[in-house]
Parts: sequence; C-alpha cells; structure tokens
Amino acid sequence: MATDGRRSSCWAVYDKNRVLVLGQFISVLIACTGVFSQLLNDSFQIQIPVTQSAGTYLLLCMYLVDPIMRFRHQRDYKLEIPWWQYLALAFADVQGNFLVVCAYKYTSISSVMLLDCFTIPVVMLLSTVFLRAKYTRSHFVAVLFCLVGISVLVISDAIRDQETMLKASWNVSALYGDVLCLVGSAVYACSNVGQEYLVKKENRRMEFLGMVGLFGFLISSMQAAYFERDIVRAVD
Repeated sequence: MATDGRRSSCWAVYDKNRVLVLGQFISVLIACTGVFSQLLNDSFQIQIPVTQSAGTYLLLCMYLVDPIMRFRHQRDYKLEIPWWQYLALAFADVQGNFLVVCAYKYTSISSVMLLDCFTIPVVMLLSTVFLRAKYTRSHFVAVLFCLVGISVLVISDAIRDQETMLKASWNVSALYGDVLCLVGSAVYACSNVGQEYLVKKENRRMEFLGMVGLFGFLISSMQAAYFERDIVRAVD
C-alpha cells in the first residue's frame, strides 16, 4: 500500500510538472544537436543543415496516421486549416533551422546557443501584435536584459583582440555567424507564433504536426538535393 501511494505521488508530481520536464528534455536534445553539428563542421568539415532536419520532419509525418484513418472512416473529413498555411509555416521552420545550423560554421557553439534566445523577444513582439498576448513589466525587464546580453555577446565575438580596443580588429567570420543565428532565430520565432495561432484556433495538433512534418520533409529534401547533394555524396 505504501509503495502504491509513493507511485501515485510520483505520478502526480510528474503530471503537474510534465511540461517543465519535457521542456528540459527537449533542451537537452537541442544541445546535443548543436554539439554534433559543431563536431561535424570542425572535425570533418561537413555541413548539411537541411539534410539533418529532413529526418526530424520525416518522423513528424507519423502524426498523419490519425488524420488518414479519420479520412478513411469519415468521407466528409477535411483539413480545417488551408494547406498553404501549413506550407508557409513549414518553410519558415525549415529556413530558421537552416540558418541556425549554418551559423556553427562561422561562430562558436556557445554563441549560437546563447544567441538562439533571440527567439524570445521576437516571439513576445509578434504575439503581442498578432495574438493580443499580455505581458507584465517583469517580462519586459527580462527581455531587456536578454537584448543587452545578446548585444554584449555579438560585440565580444566581433572584436578579435580584446586586450586593447585600439588594436582590436573585427572578426568578420564570427560576426557573420552571429547574424545568421539572429536571423534564423527571428524566422523561427515567426514560425512559433504562427504555430500557436493555428493550433489554438483549430485545436488539431496531430493534423498540424503531421502536415508541417510532410511539407517540412518535402522542402528539406528538395533544398538538400539542390544545395547539399555533392557534400552528401563526398561523405565516405
């Protein structure tokens, strides 16, 4: 009885903090993606950002099983969200991932991981304008600190010699990588806000994930075939 009580208590705690736990797990996976992307670039001079993303989108296609089964049993079943909206979101998602992964070639993994947080202020701005989201003063103060930290990081990456400002020279490569990461984060923020709008509006998460996975896989495959086919062929 005591064991059952402990199990019930553990499950209750997990259920209460499930979003937090899953969010941390996803953060670990994202960190691993960054580490391996940097390893591929530094150790093997291999950069295939779109090819890396294609597998993820292919797995998301599994969520189409539920809509397909419904379509087989309900002939009047149709997509509540126009297909072109799925296509637009998938395109933004693919390009956001593409730009961020490309940044590993020019700047450090620590810079990419920190600059990726630029998604937060952009999401706040877009959600305020388009979703009518409300934020408190503490949120804006936190975003201000975030922007200050991002600015300091970009400046420190851009200055090659930090011993004296007079002798400092610009590290163009690192600056270019930082800009790629910032632009990718902004594009990814647009995708996130669009996803929240569509999912909350229609409440079809399975359909949404499946359709974004389908279009994301198609876009990634075509982009990889055009830009990365020679690199993939050269891999032993």
